[in-house]
Amino acid sequence: MCQNIATYRTTILKILVHELPHLDEIFVVWLLRMFSSPAFFPGADRAEIVFYNNGYNGANAEELIRGGILPIGVCGGPFDEHLPNGQRIPNECASSLLFKALCEADPVTNYDDDSGRAEDRGFIKKFLSYVIERDTTLGNRYTRFDLANIVKSRHRESGSKPLEVIERTIRDLDVIYADSTDFASVANAFKGASVLEVRPHNGGRVKVVAVVTKNPAAPKYGRSKHSRIGADVVITKNPKTNLVGVFNNINSGVNLSGVARVLRIAEAEKGGKILDDAKDNLAAEGFAGGVDNWFLLKNQCLLNGSPTHTDVTPTALGLEEILELVCAALGSHFEPSRAENCGRGICAAYRAPDPHKQCPWYKFHLSRCKNVRYEEIAEERRQLAGTPYSYVPTP
Repeated sequence: MCQNIATYRTTILKILVHELPHLDEIFVVWLLRMFSSPAFFPGADRAEIVFYNNGYNGANAEELIRGGILPIGVCGGPFDEHLPNGQRIPNECASSLLFKALCEADPVTNYDDDSGRAEDRGFIKKFLSYVIERDTTLGNRYTRFDLANIVKSRHRESGSKPLEVIERTIRDLDVIYADSTDFASVANAFKGASVLEVRPHNGGRVKVVAVVTKNPAAPKYGRSKHSRIGADVVITKNPKTNLVGVFNNINSGVNLSGVARVLRIAEAEKGGKILDDAKDNLAAEGFAGGVDNWFLLKNQCLLNGSPTHTDVTPTALGLEEILELVCAALGSHFEPSRAENCGRGICAAYRAPDPHKQCPWYKFHLSRCKNVRYEEIAEERRQLAGTPYSYVPTP
C-alpha cells in the first residue's frame, strides 16, 4: 500500500498488468473503473491497459506511477502482492491491496456500514475473499466452471488477445455486482415491511411478510436466512404498476393453493361476483374461476402480473388486506371479531341471512370453520335424536 496519500491523486494514463492477467488483476481494473475519483488515481477509469512484457520488464514502480502508469501485480509496486524474494504477502492479492488503499484514500466514507457505499463494501469484501483464496491456492476446491478458471480458459481460447478477455470478464463482474447490490439494496424496503406469524393446523409457525418495492430481488431476499427475515411467504407490491406477487419458500412446506382460492374469492367479490368453490375449482393452477388477474404457478408463486406481464389488471385488494387473507388461508386462527365464539364451537355466520351480518371469512369455506359448523349441526342432531351422533368431516 502507498505510504504517501498524495500518490493516490496521481493522474493515471495507463494500467500495467501481466500479459495474461488472472481474475485478481482484472478485478483491480474493474475496481479502478468503478471507484476512480479525484482522490483516488483520477483517470484510471479511462486508462489504457498495457502489458508487462511490452518493454516494462524490470521497470521501477515509483517512476512508473509518477509517469502516469499504475502497475498491478508487477514491478514491486504498492499493488504487487509479491515480496522482493518472490514470496507472496500472506493473505493478500493485488485487488485486496488496492481496496485497502481505496479505503485509506477516502477516509470520509471509508466504505463503512453508515456510508452510502456500504453496499459496495459488502460486495467487494465478499468477492475479495473468493479472489484471495482463488489466487493463493493451487487446490481443487473450485471447478473449471468458476470465474477464475473461466478467465484462464478464455486466455487459451482467445489466442493471446488479453484485452478481449479483460473486457469480457469486466462485463461478467458488472452483472455479478448488479445482482449483488440489488440484493443488498432491497434491505431498505424491508425496514418498513409488515410481518405476521401464524400457526398452521399441522403445527409450527409460518412467517409472512408484505413489502412495497419494485426490486425483483425482494422475494429472494425476504426468504433468505441471511436477511434475518427468513420468511416462508413474501408478498410484494410494485409501487409503480400496483401489481402484487405472493412468493412461497418451497422449503417451508407451505401450500399456496388455499391462498389462491381465498384471494380469488375476495377479488371476485370486489367486482361484484360470487364464486362457487366446488364448481370453479378456485385452487387450480394457472387462472381459475374467471379471475383472470391471479395466476398460480405450481406451488411457487401466485402472481397478479409480473415484470414480464405488466398488462394484467392490478388487484383491487390492498396490500394489508392481502396480508390478512394470506394469513387466514395459511393459519388455524378464526376471524378476530368472532374468534371467541368460534373457539367455543359456535358459528353464527351461516345463520345470518343478512350478508352484512355474516362473518367476512364465511365465503372462504375454510376447513376449520367448516369443522365448527359441522360439529355444531351434529350436536343439534344428537340432542334432537337423543342418541349419540358424531360427524367428523374430512379435512
